[in-house]
Amino acid sequence: MKNNIYTSTIIIILLLGLGIFFSLKSNLKDLPTGEAEVQEKTEEETKQDKATLETPVTATRYENTKYGFSFEKPSGYTVGVLRDDFGETLLVQNAKISSGFQVYITPVDGPVVLTKEQIQKDLPGTAVINAKTIKIDGKADGLMFESNSSSPGSFEIWFAYQNYLYQVSSYKDFGVELQKIINTWRFSK
Repeated sequence: MKNNIYTSTIIIILLLGLGIFFSLKSNLKDLPTGEAEVQEKTEEETKQDKATLETPVTATRYENTKYGFSFEKPSGYTVGVLRDDFGETLLVQNAKISSGFQVYITPVDGPVVLTKEQIQKDLPGTAVINAKTIKIDGKADGLMFESNSSSPGSFEIWFAYQNYLYQVSSYKDFGVELQKIINTWRFSK
């Protein structure tokens, strides 16, 4: 019974988080600007952001004292926080190029084992593609995978640490950059 409640909570949280992320991303695309100017800036800024990720010296360190973690945030990206009844969502985004990712953090009771099979059992209909186990900061076990549960598809990195589940999500085309950012993730607690 307890697992069914947690499973339902995780499903609701995931769907809410993805809905918020994708609606914000689509709203950013609707901002009124000149078409040619936006395209030119997007290509230039995308190159700059990718270079920033390759050279973390120009990135800034985001620190979250509430949950005790930090990571390198690419230049030009901001962090916003949304709270709901189940947890918090950190929206890390660059509005100029409609790029970013979200981190949905929810409390959990006891250890969480993330496997492809467990996610598909808890979230029926969710595609878990190219799943790989990973270790965050040498402390948290997790799973990295692609999903096509929403259009145009997402890149996911989920892990649990000290009674919290972290669901990091982005569009597939940001997957390589997201992996570089996750490699800079550090726990302070």
